[in-house]
Amino acid sequence: MTGPLTAHAVRAVDQLPVRLGGEHMPRRPEWTCDTCPDTDTPWPCPPALVRMAEYHGGDDAALAAYLGALDIAAYADQPDALRHELRRIGPAR
Repeated sequence: MTGPLTAHAVRAVDQLPVRLGGEHMPRRPEWTCDTCPDTDTPWPCPPALVRMAEYHGGDDAALAAYLGALDIAAYADQPDALRHELRRIGPAR
């Protein structure tokens, strides 16, 4: 993938350590949580979602846009996977 969407996805991934405090980071390219006890926990795990929601301070649109950029990064890491297999995030609340 090339273009501005890819650049946006790269920036989103680069911001994860700050937004998550270095915990519950995605293990790439599998996109599983690197902190949860179950090594197969799909990312974003519940603690990661809570931290990102707190970071966005209730701005659901900004959180949804950020998660969408991460979705692009997950697809880039696993281009042969079906979209529904990559992410298990639901819509913003």
